[in-house]
Amino acid sequence: MFIKQLIQKLQTREGLIGLGSITLVFAMFALLGLGVFAFAKSTHDDGTNAGSITVTGTGEIFAAPDVANFSGTISVDGKTMASAEASATAQENDVIAKLTAVGISKDDIKTTSYNAYPKYENRAVATPAIACISGNCPSYPVTNSVIVGYTVSETLSIKVRDLDKAGDIAKLLTDANISSVDGPNFAIDNPEDVQNQARDKAIADAKNQANILAKQLGVHLKQIVDFQVSNAGTIAPMMYAAKADSVGASAPSPSLPAGQTDVTSNVSITYTIR
Repeated sequence: MFIKQLIQKLQTREGLIGLGSITLVFAMFALLGLGVFAFAKSTHDDGTNAGSITVTGTGEIFAAPDVANFSGTISVDGKTMASAEASATAQENDVIAKLTAVGISKDDIKTTSYNAYPKYENRAVATPAIACISGNCPSYPVTNSVIVGYTVSETLSIKVRDLDKAGDIAKLLTDANISSVDGPNFAIDNPEDVQNQARDKAIADAKNQANILAKQLGVHLKQIVDFQVSNAGTIAPMMYAAKADSVGASAPSPSLPAGQTDVTSNVSITYTIR
């Protein structure tokens, strides 16, 4: 009797709607259950819950400088701009000739700056007589800024590759009546090579630390997920300075020790573990 009444009710419009709702609910529960299972399975397989470790490494290289850099400024005054330029050019050509004569390549001699400007001087000028009015008298003498000549200055950069000649080059430049000489600045011509060597040592150090730590923790290293590097203690050249008026033509060549340069690289590596 109950089954017959249920069949009659399902044949009505309200019964069909109720049956559809019940079916939809069961379907939703079924899909939800499948989704939870798939999510748990995915989390288990892809290792998203696995941890990570970060290690640091340091690499240090001591390298001897292989070049000495100098700069020298030629400054010449003239009554006209043309005469000042001609004198500066003549002095520059003379310095370059002396440098090439002792083995410095022209490719290692560069003009890094050039300046030409007028020189001014305040001079008194004639003024008409002006009567004082109520005790206010003009101040004398009246001056005016006038051009009295011209100055041309050039700065040369010189790279010395034979460090045994650094002292001789310092003396050559100061003897050439150059206005100022700076250097030598001892440096490494290709610092990237030394920095790469330091980084290689830092990476090897970090990998060794990672293996030790993984063994102590009882885990296995998987893959690198982060890497950072910084270069510290960059090329720190030794400085020497001389002035043209402080070293006479008869003074001996100075002794200029180049020393060593300390280049350090630090790296940080992050590994996933299992």
